[in-house]
Amino acid sequence: MGRHVRILEITRNFALPPNSIEGLHEETGKTESKSLRSLGGGKAILEVKLAAGDPFLFKYDTSRPFSLQK
Repeated sequence: MGRHVRILEITRNFALPPNSIEGLHEETGKTESKSLRSLGGGKAILEVKLAAGDPFLFKYDTSRPFSLQK
């Protein structure tokens, strides 16, 4: 049976710090930068395609690691 894919959209005013997002790669566990789609006026959308049940852990890029990440 095929997996249903949905798009998760998060909108935030990225004119104020922090202005970027980091996510954990599902297979490697490494931190990766996530691109944002600008809406203008300092606002942007983070779009992530997820199949049903797929995890996605993200945080603002603060130069600090994820909790429990070495």
